[in-house]
Amino acid sequence: MAKRISVLTVLALAFIVGGLAFNPAATSSAAKALAVADFDSGNNGQWYKISDRIAGGSSSANYEVVGGGAAKTKNALRISGNLTKDFRYGPFAGAGVRIDNNGRDMSGYKGLRFYMRGDGGTYRVSVPSAVVKNHNEFGKDVVAGKAWRLVSIPFAQLAQGNYGPRVKWTGRDVRGVEITANGSPRSFTVEVDQISFY
Repeated sequence: MAKRISVLTVLALAFIVGGLAFNPAATSSAAKALAVADFDSGNNGQWYKISDRIAGGSSSANYEVVGGGAAKTKNALRISGNLTKDFRYGPFAGAGVRIDNNGRDMSGYKGLRFYMRGDGGTYRVSVPSAVVKNHNEFGKDVVAGKAWRLVSIPFAQLAQGNYGPRVKWTGRDVRGVEITANGSPRSFTVEVDQISFY
């Protein structure tokens, strides 16, 4: 009996160890990190400005690569601007980085990760999808404190705003990443670095 238990135990251990060593999911997960922009290696991404001017407002935003990146890196992206009171549905302004206008399949990833610091304000971090037609993008609000902070947002935590038609998140048609200020009129400054999907 003792011999039989010993053999079974050895087989079980071999299976567990073998599973850990040759688990394709673990290997593929480790290989899936996708850098969107790091601002150091020449990978700055294709950025564009966002503001409520497209709907009759007068808010504004600019962006630039600046020194002093997160985690002892050289550079980061600074997004700054002004929110005004002219857009009746609430001002917004910021910047976005384009990945694919038609949408890229990111369903094999778990979420979005980046460093952020800023003026203490709340910013909307969105992941635009091709299926969204009314700009009600999936996103999450993040507070940008004065010190660099690593932010991880699982796709499961992304949600659309409380207006317009809703669609289902699939992760199969991701167009990019957007960072916007909104709320009351104010000037704003936020910095982001090492943006990636994990």
